[in-house]
Amino acid sequence: MALSSTIKACLAGKTVRAAHLVEFCFKTQARRVWNGNYKLHAGGHDWFGLRKLGTIEGFEQGNDLSAEQMRFTVSGVDARFLNIIKTAIGEDKDEYVGRLAEVFLCFFDENWQVLDSPVALAAGIMESLEVTRVPMEGGGTRRIITLTATNIFYGRGVPPASYFSNRDQQLRHPGDRGLEHMAELQEIVIQIPW
Repeated sequence: MALSSTIKACLAGKTVRAAHLVEFCFKTQARRVWNGNYKLHAGGHDWFGLRKLGTIEGFEQGNDLSAEQMRFTVSGVDARFLNIIKTAIGEDKDEYVGRLAEVFLCFFDENWQVLDSPVALAAGIMESLEVTRVPMEGGGTRRIITLTATNIFYGRGVPPASYFSNRDQQLRHPGDRGLEHMAELQEIVIQIPW
């Protein structure tokens, strides 16, 4: 049985560090970030370093197995990262709304060298993105980017609108009467004249 580099390092008593990586699957292209100080290459991708300015809330699963809303916040970002986000969203909500945001866990050795490929930890569907400015002491402003994403398991208890019923048709196209008599036709026997 082959053990991963992370497990081998743990078994050897070496220091193993961990960090979260986040991939935002925008419509035009994916944006990958992590809280380190440099550009990281892991899992076959490059991850932009946020220099410890980012936070993630709500991706931990509670005891009640409820679907939490994740909030990704970047505070005090430099103009370069703000331009990356502005370019990614392009003033178009379709660029991010309903698209996937994934959180990964990556393991490193004591020198912050990647041990293994990142492991998927959580995923959500992006809903809203807000860029705000907050005044700072001594003048100037600090920009804060907040992106919210609903856990991918949110709404899983709701039955899908996938049957040929009037109710499902009304959910898809309110006012449409195409399936209004579908329930009456389910138990009917049609006599064939020949």
